[in-house]
Amino acid sequence: MKYFFSMLLPMLVACKTFNNKLPLTQGIKGTVVEQSGNMMPRPGREKPKPKAISATLYVYESTTVAQTQGSLPSFTRINSKLVTILKTNSYGVYATYLPEGTYSVFIKDDKGFFASESDGNGIINPITVSKGQVTEHNWVLSRNAVY
Repeated sequence: MKYFFSMLLPMLVACKTFNNKLPLTQGIKGTVVEQSGNMMPRPGREKPKPKAISATLYVYESTTVAQTQGSLPSFTRINSKLVTILKTNSYGVYATYLPEGTYSVFIKDDKGFFASESDGNGIINPITVSKGQVTEHNWVLSRNAVY
């Protein structure tokens, strides 16, 4: 019984965190984790494990570097249309409804907007939503990691 309640609590917290109609039938979901410290491989030492973080995600229409100020992975301004802002819960979990389309996701922190991925077309941190589908993507904030 104790095990059941320990599993139920995070689910209830996650449901309370999101302002979405459940169940989510179209949009995006996933987690945000942070990697920091020395990530260089070395014999006898394990790399630090990423940790789930509370984060604020800014979802824009698909955005290229030409539509920003800054460069991968750090941006100070995004000059495309903002679609939504969402927050993760304390476990780093996020979910939101989005219409069909391709979007760019930026993690906002005290140093600006973080985005470390791009596709072959120059879209920064792309995520695509198809009709009736939930796209899952886990983001890694690695601004303080050394590789």
